[in-house]
Amino acid sequence: MCSLAQASALLLLLMLSACSTPPTLPDGFGGQVALEAWRSDTSLQIKYIGPNGLMYSFADWRGEVAVDASLPDAVSVAVIDPDVTGRNPWTRPPGTVRPLPILPASEYRRFRNRLLTTMVPTTGTEAITVALGDQDITLYFDSQGHFHSTFSELPGDIRIVARYSLEDYLQTAPEILKAQLVELGVSGSEVLFNTGDVDEDALPFLYANVDTRLGAYFRLPPPGDKPVEQLTFVPVTRSMMHLVQSHTTQLVSRAVTSVVRLMFVVSHAATDTFDLAPLLIFETDPIPPLKQGPAMDLALWELELDRLLGRRSERGELDYLIDGAAFFERFEAAIRSASKSIQLRTYIFDNDDYALSIADLLRDRARQGVDVKVLFDGIGTLAALANPASELPEGYEPPQSIESYLEMDSTVDVRRLPNPFLTGDHTKTTIVDSRLAYLGGMNIAREYRYEWHDMMVELRGPVVAALADDFDIAWAGAGPFGDIGQFFAHLQPDHERGPEFGYPLRLLYTKPMSSEIRMTQLAAIRRAQQYVYVQNAYLTDDSFLLELVKARRRGVDVRVIIPLESDRGQLTRDNILAANALFSHGVRIYVYPGMSHIKAAIIDGWACLGSANLDQLSLRVNLETNIATSEPEAVDALREQLFEKDFKASPEMRQPFPEIWTDRLWEMVGDYIF
Repeated sequence: MCSLAQASALLLLLMLSACSTPPTLPDGFGGQVALEAWRSDTSLQIKYIGPNGLMYSFADWRGEVAVDASLPDAVSVAVIDPDVTGRNPWTRPPGTVRPLPILPASEYRRFRNRLLTTMVPTTGTEAITVALGDQDITLYFDSQGHFHSTFSELPGDIRIVARYSLEDYLQTAPEILKAQLVELGVSGSEVLFNTGDVDEDALPFLYANVDTRLGAYFRLPPPGDKPVEQLTFVPVTRSMMHLVQSHTTQLVSRAVTSVVRLMFVVSHAATDTFDLAPLLIFETDPIPPLKQGPAMDLALWELELDRLLGRRSERGELDYLIDGAAFFERFEAAIRSASKSIQLRTYIFDNDDYALSIADLLRDRARQGVDVKVLFDGIGTLAALANPASELPEGYEPPQSIESYLEMDSTVDVRRLPNPFLTGDHTKTTIVDSRLAYLGGMNIAREYRYEWHDMMVELRGPVVAALADDFDIAWAGAGPFGDIGQFFAHLQPDHERGPEFGYPLRLLYTKPMSSEIRMTQLAAIRRAQQYVYVQNAYLTDDSFLLELVKARRRGVDVRVIIPLESDRGQLTRDNILAANALFSHGVRIYVYPGMSHIKAAIIDGWACLGSANLDQLSLRVNLETNIATSEPEAVDALREQLFEKDFKASPEMRQPFPEIWTDRLWEMVGDYIF
């Protein structure tokens, strides 16, 4: 911890120096960028993206920078060197700390500039001095309006008109910041700024509290090598055994479906990979302005969907559950209230501490007589066990097999799906008592509960029975009889639909020989007349890129949100190519400042969301389930609760991302590998 005099000097030099090197990505994306911050009474934690990927800093100051209560107008300033780790150091639930609003570098510069112009004359001929211990620093604007700070002699045409102590100079800072927070609609008195500082020995974050009049800069020394992810021998070995079984004994009982899936994957991989037309977009005309006019006719669109899919929509109601707290609190309550059955289908059922709490809840309900079935994908779950995404509490010993843990001392029935030819089941649904269902992008793991931006929907009404039918078929296919069991499951009567209520809801799938999610969304984009909003972690399907560009060149307002961080790393190379291609044709690209796992779109009043990414794995290879609706109430809620908030929270792309020569080669195969 620096002394107050040293820290104050550093603070002043930082706040009043010339602007740092401008970021090459959207505002604030130079150097280190804070994604989330939490504050307790004695400490502060920052989750941020830096040159070495996702990192955490943890500072425990315990009153060392407290304000002297006898000096009500004083401002305390400190520069703090926190501990830095590649893993989340919190072992307590997030509820024990409070989240901090994070402001971008542009707001930090605005705050700094307001402080400058409040005290420093802008005449071009006048200067002030500020005492820093036994030395004075002189501050002034020249005749060109450029700011200068110097310990040296002044140019001859500049004269000093006022002298201040550091305390006098800084006493206006809390009032300026308070006014700025009011303008921004930020509630509370404390915030964290991204400063945009990327110089050597940078101070990239500023914590500021207008009530305590405390400012604390964080200096993050560059860490060493990126922390090596945990890879344990047992999960890796089990993954290899699972793949061998998927292509030997389990392949025999599922020969028909496995071969069909292989043919489907190979045929479309060949046509999609070597179809160069979407990549050869040489539009030279100026990007047209947005046009004003009616949206596509949703009634005709729904009739067209009936024709394309060969079935009519179901009915029901839905609620959006955005982020882990909203979903898992509702999910756990539903599990506790179940009286007959729980059918859980997921891509990943992890073995971290939060996933085990869900496993314990399921085991407890099974002991109480509830019929509990858990179906999870083999590759998805085993890969998650081998490479945990979150720091586990100190002393926590995860079970090596979540399958064995769920079945231990309980009547929970568990089936692990095989993965012939590396195909998977990416669906995430849960049905409770055949009356309530959940569908979306969240797996059973700690990061979905506490860390990632993601979404599920809660469904009620006859549509729940349709999801129960899907579960029964998938469950039978994962059983000992494989294809035979699945064949007879198709012959079973559908679940009772119950009384009709709600509005039309349409389930869409990726299945062997059927790419409904891809087909319907592409068809909707082709019909769009007003707007297309898309948020997805992986937007790499070339046909989607082509149709989005065509829509924008028709005058449609096309906006895309991609995450800065993903479970495949920071801004994957194929996402960079996609963003650059869309940006060059007038599509507005927003970069969500963290990990967003959401898969959602609104196209002229038609909403589609669920488990499917917009890449080849989700659109051609894996099993996926989405839900779609044209109901105005449901679409408006998705726009307000998700898109409008995320557009506001995500910096907009202003120039292309840098590319490297291997990007194009990698783009051709990357969709099929990850």
